[in-house]
Amino acid sequence: METTAYKGYHFEKGLMAQIRDFYDSGGGRHSTRYTEVFLDTGTREIWGLEKVSIGQNSWSYYQDPAILRIGNFAGPGATRDGIIAAAQRAQRERREGR
Repeated sequence: METTAYKGYHFEKGLMAQIRDFYDSGGGRHSTRYTEVFLDTGTREIWGLEKVSIGQNSWSYYQDPAILRIGNFAGPGATRDGIIAAAQRAQRERREGR
């Protein structure tokens, strides 16, 4: 995977455009399209999988304990800083057993 470094994380190249464009192509805020985003806690790589689901009720599961699901993102409001904040929150929740 080709990545772009940002604040110590390695974002999949094109991830932010994917989040914005996939959402825009599906009807905006009424869209069933979103990007499910993950973090590899060992390499600090962040990537996304495009999803289409009413109610965002579709998800992926990795058996590797180093892979952490960050959340679903869609639209122009998603930022790298927001994804990093969500990743840090998910890591903290995992450490606390939540």
